[in-house]
Amino acid sequence: MRPAIVILGQGSLATARKIQQLYPGAAIHGLTARVEGADHAYNEFGATLRQLYQQGTPLIALCAAGIVIRTLAPLLLEKGEEPAVLAVAEDGSAVVPLLGGLGGVNLMAREIAAALGVAAAITTSGELRFGTCLLNPPAGYALADLELGKRFVSDLLAGESVRVEGAAPWLDQANLPQDPHARLAIHVGSAERVPAPNELLIYPKTVCVACKPGAQLAERVRAALHDVGIAVQSLACLLASDTQMADASLHDAALALGVPLRFSELAQDADIVVSVAEQPLDLSQVGRARGRLA
Repeated sequence: MRPAIVILGQGSLATARKIQQLYPGAAIHGLTARVEGADHAYNEFGATLRQLYQQGTPLIALCAAGIVIRTLAPLLLEKGEEPAVLAVAEDGSAVVPLLGGLGGVNLMAREIAAALGVAAAITTSGELRFGTCLLNPPAGYALADLELGKRFVSDLLAGESVRVEGAAPWLDQANLPQDPHARLAIHVGSAERVPAPNELLIYPKTVCVACKPGAQLAERVRAALHDVGIAVQSLACLLASDTQMADASLHDAALALGVPLRFSELAQDADIVVSVAEQPLDLSQVGRARGRLA
C-alpha cells in the first residue's frame, strides 16, 4: 500500500514524516510555494485530491475533515469500492477515517493514531460493536456479496445473534453475539454454493490453479473450478511454468480472474490442475512473480 500524504503547509511536514514511516513507498505531496521538502509538489489541492482518489490511491490529508469532504463530494455518488481516505490534524492530535470502510481505513486510522500517540476517531457502528468489519475480511478471504452483507450487518446491529460455520480465526477474537441456534449464519468455505437465506458467505483464498497457456484460459479455469464445486472467489493465484513467463494468454487470464500470476519449475501433463490448501495461501511461498521473487 502506497498512500498519498497531502499537506497544505510547512507546519504539517513533521507529522507527515511520522506517518510516512508507517507505509514504505508513501509519498508526501506539498502545496507549491508553501511547503519545502515534500516528495512531490502540487498547485491545486482540490484537483490533486480528486485525481488521487479516482486513481484508487489511499489518501491521508493533513487538514480539516470538512475540506476533504467538500473536495471529494462530487465523486461520492454511491458507496462501493473506494480507497481509504483519512483526515489528520496538522499537529497529529486527531485521526479521522472518512471513507473506505472496505478499503481498510479503520485499520489505517488505528495504525496512524498509535504512531502519533492519540486515539483514532472510529465511528463505524459494526466495527465499534463487534470489533471487526464483516464486510472487509482480512487478507486471504473474500466477501461473496457486499449488498447482502450490508443487510446482514444491519440485522446484527438490530440485535440478532449469529452462528459461525467454518474456520474463521479472526472472528474468534470478535465480539459477535454468537449462538449455535441463531437464524443468521456466517459461512466460511471454498465450496461453490448459493447463499441460504440469512447467510453471509466468506471465501478463503485457498485455491491455486496450475495451468498451461492457451485460448480462453480464464473461462477454462472457471469451468474447471465449477466442475469440482469450488467457488471462483476462493482462487488465490494462477501458477505456470517459468519457461512461459512471456506468454500473453497467462497474463490475460490472471487479469481477467483478478488474481496474481506466479511461475515455478512446473511440469504437468494436464492443461489445468486445481489444488486446494487447508488455509489461505501465502503467495510469498507460491512460485515467483515475473522477473523477481514473489
